[in-house]
Amino acid sequence: MAKQREAGFTLLEILVGLVISSLIMVGLTSVMQVVNAGWGRATASIEKQSAMTAGLDILAGDIARIERVVSKDGKTFVFGGSPAEAVFILAERDAHNEAGLYWVRILVRSEKGITELVRMRSPRIFGQDDISAIAWRDEVVLLRGRYAIEMSYRAPRLAADWSRYWEGQARLPQQIRFVITGSDGKPAVPEMVLALNIGAEVACFEPAAAGCTISNGGELVAEKSTQ
Repeated sequence: MAKQREAGFTLLEILVGLVISSLIMVGLTSVMQVVNAGWGRATASIEKQSAMTAGLDILAGDIARIERVVSKDGKTFVFGGSPAEAVFILAERDAHNEAGLYWVRILVRSEKGITELVRMRSPRIFGQDDISAIAWRDEVVLLRGRYAIEMSYRAPRLAADWSRYWEGQARLPQQIRFVITGSDGKPAVPEMVLALNIGAEVACFEPAAAGCTISNGGELVAEKSTQ
């Protein structure tokens, strides 16, 4: 009677099994690394978009609340705008000064390839409208990254041309445009055009009163001489 072959695995079969198991583990590890990298990129992208949305929402809220404040001589509005900076006056909710009016500055600044869109403010003191003398505080970074950011201005709303500078004028811009491009030169977000919600001044409780620009399409008109 022939001797029966004993059941079990040979050393060679065990080694082959270990090799196959190792290959499977290496494959699974590679897959998990790819999944984790993709998840990390997706999470970073979502966080970046959320931060950008929050910052631009604050910006839109500020632009919509700009006050129509006239300069001391009554000839121009208190507003300064350039491609990298916009300075204006608005009423803040947490009003600590007499009328709750604050200077607000939106500034584009860049350093070492990183650009920031910054918001800062300062209480407005009546009779002091020299923008260069304002002591800015309460700085908040609205947007940060490898961007190029530029502002421009126009009025009236249907005008075709945008101005890179707006200061010392007899009307306020009706719109402010923000162009934000990435390091690749492509738009980081769609071109954003924000409208000022500034239909009339306080003086317009009586449309014919001095300082009301309703009848002039928002433009200040020099008072006629009585002599």
